[in-house]
Amino acid sequence: MKPSTILVMIASAAAGAVLALAATDGFARQDKAAIPSRYTNGAYGFSIQPPAFPRVAKDSVLQAAMFFAPAREGFAANLNVMVQEVKMSLDEYCTLSKGQFKQAGFKVLSEGRKKVSGRDAVLWEYEGELQGRGMKWCSLAVADTDRVYLVTGTSSGEDDALSKEFKASLESFKLGE
Repeated sequence: MKPSTILVMIASAAAGAVLALAATDGFARQDKAAIPSRYTNGAYGFSIQPPAFPRVAKDSVLQAAMFFAPAREGFAANLNVMVQEVKMSLDEYCTLSKGQFKQAGFKVLSEGRKKVSGRDAVLWEYEGELQGRGMKWCSLAVADTDRVYLVTGTSSGEDDALSKEFKASLESFKLGE
C-alpha cells in the first residue's frame, strides 16, 4: 500500500470517529439543561447566573422561578413560575383547576381566555383563606405541547396594590419559539 493511501485511510477513520463522537455527544446532551439566562435585579443591584439544573421528569412539577416582596405581617407576597410536565389541553387543565379551587374553598373572581406566544392560555383571579389568612391570587396557565406553565402572583387579601403589578408581570410572560 502506498503511503498516500494509508494517510487517506487514517484521515478518513479519524474524520469518521470525530463525526461519530459529535453525533453521539449531541444525542447524549439532549437531556442536559440549557444554560439558564442570567437574572438581574435592578432594585438591589445584583445579578446571578443560576445553575443549569436538569429538566423536570415527565408527570412532575418544577418551581422554575420565584420572586418575593418584603414580608409584611408575617407574609411575603410572591410571584412564581411553575412548569408542570403533563400533557393535557387547556380545557382539561381548567376543569382540573376549578375542581381544586372549589375543593380548597376558593372563589373565582374572573376567568379569561387568551393567547400567549400563540398558545392557549387562561387568566384567573381568585381569593380564599389559607392557613387562617385571607389571600388573593392572579394566575396565568399556558398549555404547551407536553406541559403547562403556571405563573401565579399571591398576596394577602387586604393588599390590593399588588394586583396591578401581578397583572403586568403575567402580561409580560412569553414562551420561547
